[in-house]
Amino acid sequence: MGKPVRIVLTGDLHVGRRPSRVADESLCRRSSCAAAWGAVVDLAINERADVVAVSGDLVDRENRFYEAFGPLERGLRRLSDAGIETVAVAGNHDFDVLPKLADQMSATRFRLLGRGGRWERHTVHRDGRPVLHVDGWSFPSESVLDNPLRGELPAPPADELPALGLLHGDLDAAASKYAPLSLAELRRTCHRFWLLGHIHKPALHEADGCCPVLYPGSPQGMDPGETGCHGPWLLDVNGQTKLRPRQVPTCRVRYEQVEVDLGGAETVDDVRSRVLRALRAQLDPVCEDCGPLEFVSCRLVFNGRTMIHRQLRRIAAEMQGELEVPVGAVVAKIEKIDVQTRPAVDLNDLARGGGPPAALARLLVDLQSGAREAQSAALIDRLLHDLGDVWEARPYLPLNYTADPERPPEPPPDESKARRILLDQGLVLLDELLAQKEGA
Repeated sequence: MGKPVRIVLTGDLHVGRRPSRVADESLCRRSSCAAAWGAVVDLAINERADVVAVSGDLVDRENRFYEAFGPLERGLRRLSDAGIETVAVAGNHDFDVLPKLADQMSATRFRLLGRGGRWERHTVHRDGRPVLHVDGWSFPSESVLDNPLRGELPAPPADELPALGLLHGDLDAAASKYAPLSLAELRRTCHRFWLLGHIHKPALHEADGCCPVLYPGSPQGMDPGETGCHGPWLLDVNGQTKLRPRQVPTCRVRYEQVEVDLGGAETVDDVRSRVLRALRAQLDPVCEDCGPLEFVSCRLVFNGRTMIHRQLRRIAAEMQGELEVPVGAVVAKIEKIDVQTRPAVDLNDLARGGGPPAALARLLVDLQSGAREAQSAALIDRLLHDLGDVWEARPYLPLNYTADPERPPEPPPDESKARRILLDQGLVLLDELLAQKEGA
């Protein structure tokens, strides 16, 4: 086959959006999804790629038409001037806007595949010769209940050129309304490699003797749920049996969750030192070979049994607003702290005693075990009733609504949530009772 076909793999750019939890306006602009598209273009040109493949949701939504047009047009023109083709499919976010944008693009090397939910093949050329087939399918509407692979796929190539599959959908989620896909079915097609969109965290599915299936993830994480490294991927396709894509970090903002074990902590200084150690241990390797990374937004989770459990919310509130950790040229800040510690007591031992602390301990043991003893069941039912009233109250309805179908609103409160709330508050109360008893 000669020189390998070099492909830049990306998807879910959502041009028009910016990452959340970034207070610095200048950094917010530099790390926007439009800027991430610019980084993809730079990578393709610097790596002398033959084609850029985009697996849907290139644009955030229809109302981003004007915001997205300029950055996309400039990027596509730069790619075209460098002799690089761009092929894309539409996802559930841009099913309506991407075809309109594609029709307005003056760049001659941009191809939107599979309009109207019909499979389409495009052949990539280099120096006038075909080198790669790309088979793509686009969302015809915001939701698709059927598996696109059950449709009429293009026939296996007669010329033995490699074929790349390009698709937006939900892998191994049969009940999904976003084009449910089957990993087993993808691997039974004629394609050497599948590039998927829809999931914002990168995921590579590999198995011996099977074609790789890649979710490249968003090139820029956009919220604390999209932790880890983000960036486009490079893939060289030639005659080798196994294809090995590699990710290129390009994100300027990164989200991390850091677990902090406070078991046995006795002082505020002990908490501080453990937090700093945990941050350093996780962030030092993260910030090596991290590309243009400038900022890490951290969500801490405190766990373990500690005698200062009841002080931790105050400590966390102070730390969340003030703590900043430099790691080389990168700055890390605390976005949120989730306190999941427990008092340094054995609830079962305490429950065998007498007095208010023992009575409360017995209730907490019931809540932890999932039992529905009379007292705990009555508390759970009462709390559920009160939570339901708040959930359905008119002033709170906007908080329960989201315009993003991929991020549904938090579900109504259920028994599991009520137990967690009661257990959390009960442990704080128990800690207070024990402290009062010790001070008496």
